[in-house]
Amino acid sequence: SSNGTCSSCPIGFFQDAKGKNDCVECQVGESYVNAQTSCVDCETGRFGSTNGNCSACPSGWYQDTKGKVECVECQVGELYANAKQACTNCDLGTYGKLRGMCSACPVGQYQDGKGETACKKCDVDTYLNEMGKSSKADCNVCDENRTTGTLTGTTKLSSCLCRKDKYYESVSGWCENCPLGGNCPIDGSKLFHVHARPGFWLPNNVTTNVIDCGSAFPDLKLKEAARNRCCPPDST
Repeated sequence: SSNGTCSSCPIGFFQDAKGKNDCVECQVGESYVNAQTSCVDCETGRFGSTNGNCSACPSGWYQDTKGKVECVECQVGELYANAKQACTNCDLGTYGKLRGMCSACPVGQYQDGKGETACKKCDVDTYLNEMGKSSKADCNVCDENRTTGTLTGTTKLSSCLCRKDKYYESVSGWCENCPLGGNCPIDGSKLFHVHARPGFWLPNNVTTNVIDCGSAFPDLKLKEAARNRCCPPDST
């Protein structure tokens, strides 16, 4: 005031006491109410953008304390709830792919920890055909005579193949013992994969009747000679 004249405080300034000769400016982090009332702290979910002005935190950001001049961004591995609440760690069975967002673990994978940014693959010889699983125990184990080979994170029962060398898969889908003298070369061998080992003979690829090439001879030397002629051990 001057010469006995009082002037109104401008927008963003206040004076809540009588007889003062100046006004008080609202600060960053405070909200202007009116010229007669002192400024108040910005509410939760908002931040002080300029003197006396509060703005809402954008999506993915929060502020859970009053009177702050900035918001806090959620990180990868955290879940955004709302502008007034702090972000929380991604829960079991989920992972953080983007800031503030959590996704269910895909099939073949699980997550038994919180706040992680990737899921864990099921081990060799196991599979998982459901999403959002939270334990290694959720991975299904292949039958003893089946394997996934070197593959991890497989997603279906059909990934469990009859173990090579020991078994072949029959037409009915069962794992049958590899015939004596026969070779079942790959995991999931079918009958047409089966071939004779050195010293044995297989007449065709639709039978398991593997023949010992020395079976016609009683003499051990003759047996060995016949086997070597049938299929030498170093033959490819």
